Amino acid sequence: MHQFIRAFDVDAEGSLSNNRIFAEMHSAEDGVPDGMKVDVEGRVYCTGPGGCWVFDAAGNHLGVIVLPEIPANCAWGGDDNRTMLFTARTSVYSLRMTTPGTAIPTG
Repeated sequence: MHQFIRAFDVDAEGSLSNNRIFAEMHSAEDGVPDGMKVDVEGRVYCTGPGGCWVFDAAGNHLGVIVLPEIPANCAWGGDDNRTMLFTARTSVYSLRMTTPGTAIPTG
């Protein structure tokens, strides 16, 4: 099975180009790449095999946040957007981060 994160360039009209592999998430553990979020420093968090994988803005693998269950999705929360929430099969987990997540545009 392919376990990649792909990246694209987006032009002003919303068209995609330059399809490329941003990161690989191959693992013998259960789970597939799924929920994804970015922090204000450009780090990418993607739930997948064994936990939540973390990549720098260039796609270099920095590590895995290991949780009691394999997470399916993640979201930024809290008043200051520094709490990462992870949904899993039976629970929701939270982890306080030092760097805030990107804000969702409103309005």
